[in-house]
Amino acid sequence: MESSRILVAPGLRTLADRGWRARLNSALAAVSRQPQLWLLGMVGFLLRGGALILLVPIVVLPTQVEARLLIGDYLGSTGFTSGFWILIAVAALSALALSVALLAVLARIELSAFEMLIEDPATADQHAFAPARPSAHARRRLLLRLFAIQLVTLVALAVAAAPLVLAAGQKAFDEIVRPSSSSSIYARVLSGIGEPLFLFLFGLVLVELVSALASRELLVRQAGWRANLAGRRSWLAPAIGAAVVRPLRSPLRTFATAALGWAATVAVLIPAFWAISIAWQAVRAAFLTSVGFSDAREVLGMVLVALALSGAFVLAVALAGFASALRAALWSVERLR
Repeated sequence: MESSRILVAPGLRTLADRGWRARLNSALAAVSRQPQLWLLGMVGFLLRGGALILLVPIVVLPTQVEARLLIGDYLGSTGFTSGFWILIAVAALSALALSVALLAVLARIELSAFEMLIEDPATADQHAFAPARPSAHARRRLLLRLFAIQLVTLVALAVAAAPLVLAAGQKAFDEIVRPSSSSSIYARVLSGIGEPLFLFLFGLVLVELVSALASRELLVRQAGWRANLAGRRSWLAPAIGAAVVRPLRSPLRTFATAALGWAATVAVLIPAFWAISIAWQAVRAAFLTSVGFSDAREVLGMVLVALALSGAFVLAVALAGFASALRAALWSVERLR
């Protein structure tokens, strides 16, 4: 039997089918051997609210009486006054302006992380084309569209959180005016918003999934790494549409990637919360029982526990950054297949 030639595009190489374990190993190897990816993951984690999350174990929430005093004249007999809602609107607009600036940084992080990942030898068996950097004009256009993806994601999260915020506000008002029990007000409010909270968490996972897929769709279509996609439309709407359709075409792979990424994050945050909580308790005990700075041993103990708390925070941020970088790498490798 005669052999036949198969014509392929320049730069194309044969690519064996790889399973999820190979993709996980490729993503893990790329993140582990590139400290820059780890650093980008840390910055992305902090900008997405990671700093506030790590403060949860040490935040002392005000009591019901203190909360009422903080609200002051903003709470009337029929509900919150107009001044309260004006204050909330001003705070929301300020947060929105800050968020827009942060989203621009996050878009830059997405592009830089993808560039580093695609050029790493550990991911060479996950894509069929040699990496090729886009032009300066294409890069600026890509950053703008990645920013648009981040902005759409923020709007989607705000819409998903709206029912939860409204339910929590109404429940908090009811508990302040007419307490239902003697337990903590936070426990009472939390017990009354179980369904909106569950729906928000579900929406959070779903929005993060679509956002990650849409960002990778733009990166793959526009950045010049997949020549066979050069002729396809690379506008924002087609990318989001492809991201929405992809879970329907490959539900097992898509949701397995999402579950693995979230599992890595949770696996890091749980021990981080524990370590920060233990260190914070030691700090409180050392500083509250100290009578002054005359005893050198007390001063040394205070310094040591403060360093332990700082070390716990730094270690938590570093590990969370690694988990964040791994999750981003998993989505990128998944889309390259």
